[in-house]
Amino acid sequence: MDLSDVWNAFNADPVVHTLVTTVLFVGLGVGLPLALMGGWRRPKNGVRGTGQVISVSGRTGNSSYSICYMNLVVQAPGLPPTAVKYRRLVSSALWPMPGAELPIVIDVKNPKRFAVLWNEVPTSASTAENLAQFVAEQMNRRNTAFPPADLASQLERLAALRANGVLNEDEYVAERARIVGQSR
Repeated sequence: MDLSDVWNAFNADPVVHTLVTTVLFVGLGVGLPLALMGGWRRPKNGVRGTGQVISVSGRTGNSSYSICYMNLVVQAPGLPPTAVKYRRLVSSALWPMPGAELPIVIDVKNPKRFAVLWNEVPTSASTAENLAQFVAEQMNRRNTAFPPADLASQLERLAALRANGVLNEDEYVAERARIVGQSR
């Protein structure tokens, strides 16, 4: 009996054909995405750590999931930072950006073995909203507008902003120089 006999027998019986085809498609339909997502690769001797995204591929198409290629630096308490490559199926909603810090579980014996904890990663939309809010706050700190008033009240307000942590020392000195320079 050779391979062609097996193939003919497989195609001759519709029940066997349907059963085998279903098992293959269900197995690949669940197993392949799980393998690509790293579902069974979580390290057994793992500790929590972080993965700093250095570079990330772009999403392909309009699908909900795409293969994500990343260069990361992974680290955990007691382990040295290690450069690694990552390739898995990732939800488009969770697609990371360069500079992002991802929660991971890392193998203490082999730092190149790790798993990203995608269920703890914020969505791209919420990350973008938080980043926009942070940038706006930083811009507002730099462009602190003072209402037209006398020099003393402007300097008092400036000192209060520094005391409350809104301005750091360098920003305070620069803004004070600008205010004093305008009054001359």
